Amino acid sequence: MRARAFCSVASVAASSVAAILVSFATPSFAEEPIQEPAVPPPATTAPPPQEPPSASAPSSARSSTSTGRVLKVPVGDRVVEVALGCEGRAVLKVGDRAYVACGEDGVVVVDLEGEGAPRVRSRTPTSGDAVGLFVRNGRVWVELSRIEAMPIGSARGMADSASAAASGAPPPVPYSGGDEPGSESPREPSRAGGGSLIAPKRMGGLVELGLGTKLFLTVGDLGFGLLSHAFVVRRFEAPVSLRADALPLGVATGKNGAVGAATATVLVSIDTHVFELGVGIGGGTLPRSLRYTPASDGTFVPIGGSGGTVSVPTLIRFGARDGLSIVARTSLIVQSEEFELGAIDIVGQVPVTERVALLFTGEGGNLGTASGGMAMRYRATEARGAGAVFVNGGAGYALLEGATVCRQDFQTGGGFPTCTRPQYSGPAISVGVELRL
Repeated sequence: MRARAFCSVASVAASSVAAILVSFATPSFAEEPIQEPAVPPPATTAPPPQEPPSASAPSSARSSTSTGRVLKVPVGDRVVEVALGCEGRAVLKVGDRAYVACGEDGVVVVDLEGEGAPRVRSRTPTSGDAVGLFVRNGRVWVELSRIEAMPIGSARGMADSASAAASGAPPPVPYSGGDEPGSESPREPSRAGGGSLIAPKRMGGLVELGLGTKLFLTVGDLGFGLLSHAFVVRRFEAPVSLRADALPLGVATGKNGAVGAATATVLVSIDTHVFELGVGIGGGTLPRSLRYTPASDGTFVPIGGSGGTVSVPTLIRFGARDGLSIVARTSLIVQSEEFELGAIDIVGQVPVTERVALLFTGEGGNLGTASGGMAMRYRATEARGAGAVFVNGGAGYALLEGATVCRQDFQTGGGFPTCTRPQYSGPAISVGVELRL
């Protein structure tokens, strides 16, 4: 009995020492619920488990297995491989879905049944490395691994304590005011979705839909106008994206009649974490001639006139899509068998918090529109990937002009043409929404 009691005491002491050593030498683990619809609890009469499974032995699905960046799903008598776009560490099958823990890339949810299945349904960013999965009380939870740090005293105080112990004097009172004065604070754990506030990670395998508009009242006229922008972007898991834009898309009216402008383009881009470069083709309206030739009466006659034109757009982005970035779009148009500048559109983004960013915009050129302003962009959802919703609003100035119209005025001794070009501009308010699918 004494030997058995001694062994038990020794075992408890060894476990306590090991736990203390592990708490200082290994990352900390946490749990987070995955923001998915609630699933029914497993059919069992036993109470739900009180502790999650160990990070070293995560739960896994019986019918689906993850090998590196691919999830293998049995479908009938064959096995279908689903590209995850991340390194799978653990798999959990719940109902008709499979949840894959992907380390710093969060959790990938795969539909196993239904139209188009198996396919990636959504991606959930996490505030640490996703290393395991389990079900508790009808919800799917993810195990997280994080490295954290905290101050426990000053190096100066520790040295003074050692000197005091050697001399027999009482040790000095340790510093308890937090971080040492003048020292650097430890870094915070990585943010949701990986990366930082300035350069969050690129989210691939998504479709982005966006619509924004500027409503303005004309100055010096009793009129109003709308200047809009619509886009659809397909961002692949590979660093490639395909986008279609309607920019500009505007209409205005006033005493000089109604005017409009429209340009549509398609671009393909090399799309990486902090850089994007694209080129495409499109077409649109041209409100006025860009070239004139002198006439015999001393006036200038437009060459080519207004109408439609071919557009060759380019796009370049420096910085992360959802972080600190600047995007510049330019276009060349064709008139009189020559290339001319179409428009320049610049958007700067400055993140303020994980969900809020400031936008600075400016555009103009020979396509009949010009605008500038400032707006706030807000992410209205927890998710930054599939299912994310962004809204923005702001203020600025907008301009829209129409085609030149010439009329012949007859007077004594002959006649001469008078030409006018309707132009409307004024202060504007802007609103917009973006969806990610």
